[in-house]
Formats: sequence, C-alpha cells, structure tokens
Amino acid sequence: MLDSQVIRRDQEIVGDDRVKIEEAGDDMPNSTPPPVSSWRTYGFSVISKAAKQVFNNLPVAPALCIGNTDARHYSALSDNVYRFTPTIFKPGDTKRFHGPNERISKDNYARTINFFHHIIRNADGSGDKVTETVPEHDL
Repeated sequence: MLDSQVIRRDQEIVGDDRVKIEEAGDDMPNSTPPPVSSWRTYGFSVISKAAKQVFNNLPVAPALCIGNTDARHYSALSDNVYRFTPTIFKPGDTKRFHGPNERISKDNYARTINFFHHIIRNADGSGDKVTETVPEHDL
C-alpha cells in the first residue's frame, strides 16, 4: 500500500476532519530504528532468568519490538537496551493499549512487580547464580 493510500485509509477510519494526518518523513525525530540488542549478554540472561522464574520456566527468546518505546532514549547509554513486558495478554487486551480505559489485570500487575523483584535480585547476585552469557543451545 502506498503512503498516500495509508493516509487516506487512516482518515476514513478516524472520520473526523479536525484530525490531520500526514506523513512524518525521514526528518522525524527518533524515526531511525534502534540498534539490535544482543541476547548473548549478562543483561539478557538476567531478564531470561527472571522471566523463567515468574512464568513457570517458559522459554525466553529475542523478538522484534514494533513499537517506538522510550527505550530509544537509552541507546546512547548502553550497547544493549531490552524491551520486555512481563504480562500475559488475553483476547481484547491489546484494544486497550494507549486508548480509553487503558489498564492491565490485577494478576498482571502483581506479576510485573514479581518480575522486577526477580530482576533486581538476579542482577545483584542475591538470587541464584546467573550465567555471564546465554549459551546458544538455550534458545
């Protein structure tokens, strides 16, 4: 679909002439994708371990984050910036992202707190030993 077709379709969906939609172009701040973060690092192993602790040992694997998150502001501070949402989404949950009545469930709220508790304990060495790197066969 061409950019002009996308803009026309967006305008049809919005259905409000007061809302102006236009192409941002290449000069839009932060439109450049962030660098790829390595999964073979201590930081990723801390996240992976916490996720396995909180989500009953489910496999953890790198993935593409399609949103333009606040993480872009941290790229100058670290070679690896990870975007991870420690929640379980059910049908209908994504409709509430950045919209009216945005929220997560109480269970997800508690799970998020538990996840970051494990991140802190694992990163400072209070939890079980975390490997320095993630071996390739663990993915």
